[in-house]
Amino acid sequence: MLAGVGNTLALLTSSWFVARAQLKVHRGQAGGNAFLLLALISACVYLWIKSSEYQHSAALGFDLGTNDFYFFYYGLTAFHMFHVILGMLVLVWLMWQNRRGRYRDGRMNEFESGASYWHMVDLLWLVLFPLVYLL
Repeated sequence: MLAGVGNTLALLTSSWFVARAQLKVHRGQAGGNAFLLLALISACVYLWIKSSEYQHSAALGFDLGTNDFYFFYYGLTAFHMFHVILGMLVLVWLMWQNRRGRYRDGRMNEFESGASYWHMVDLLWLVLFPLVYLL
């Protein structure tokens, strides 16, 4: 349960950083990439907690074949983790493009799409958290 709360806090914090980055970039202010970097660091915290949780469960002998709960737990959370990693790559792309000046003059569609993807990954976690940790 504590790992799930930690993961939730890490992902919500990363979403806040992405929202701050989007605001900075939209306004043409410096600091957008710094917020994206903080979002990436928060995502790394999520990956570290989730990896530690997997290792702990495996050490206790729980795997995909243990029962239906662990089958769905590993399947759903691993699928989500894949999307977090993909989202991290999107954030890196946004940082690189922002550094090159791509989002000047109101050309924000790509940035907003990437930010929306990241927020959608977090929204999915807010559905998975109660399914996996509370029910």
